[in-house]
Amino acid sequence: METTFFQVKRVQEILWVKFQRDEKRNAFNREMCHSLKALLKSARVAGDRAVVLYANAGIDVWCSGHDLTEFGDLEQFVQENEMIQLFEAIQASPLPVINLINGDLWAGGLLLAIVSDINLALKGIEIRMPLNRMGLPIPDALYGQVIHALGTHHAKFLFLTGLPLPSDKVAQLPLFYEFFESEEALFDGVLPILDGIRSGVRSGIQNSKWQVNTMAKGQSVTPNLEAIHQQALQDQEVRNRVQKVKNLHGQK
Repeated sequence: METTFFQVKRVQEILWVKFQRDEKRNAFNREMCHSLKALLKSARVAGDRAVVLYANAGIDVWCSGHDLTEFGDLEQFVQENEMIQLFEAIQASPLPVINLINGDLWAGGLLLAIVSDINLALKGIEIRMPLNRMGLPIPDALYGQVIHALGTHHAKFLFLTGLPLPSDKVAQLPLFYEFFESEEALFDGVLPILDGIRSGVRSGIQNSKWQVNTMAKGQSVTPNLEAIHQQALQDQEVRNRVQKVKNLHGQK
């Protein structure tokens, strides 16, 4: 399966989406944002367990954010920003979104990693947030998530200077689960993670993702938590697995 800017394949309940806009450093235009949102929806409808985002081998920049050439009127950057809407769709999706990052992250590319669920990366990458070189704003909720992912002072450094955070500093960030020496090792490294997701309960994974994302935005989950937990306990898959554990313990 292929779209204009993505190459897509489905393997063992995992949707693999490869960026195909190397000449623009994988900057997302409106079509890419709409296409990826549609792919997230199709993955959910098809019963997939996760979505993996990756890029072509040997690139310098994994994603450079939003393609600013699309904004004739800068007010659109705030009011009609499709990449911000994509971030919301990623966090609203019940499926884990996993990034295999083999190049630097710039601006919205860094935000894409922050709103996703698990990031594996190649050693030596750098990150940068040059929005204030142009004075472009982002929503308050994203600032909160940046602070959670990078820490207050790293976030300040990136936003206030526009300079890249060197790879030795990047390697210390909690944003990344693990770093790898080669692209081959990067792809091998995601396989046990995908196995773990496939072995989990769908509703449980969805619930945990929602709670973590909500709290990372500085919002409370308390008003809806009891109802969500009750709904989770009614899930037949949950009941079957709990009964299986009970049966195993009963046999000992």
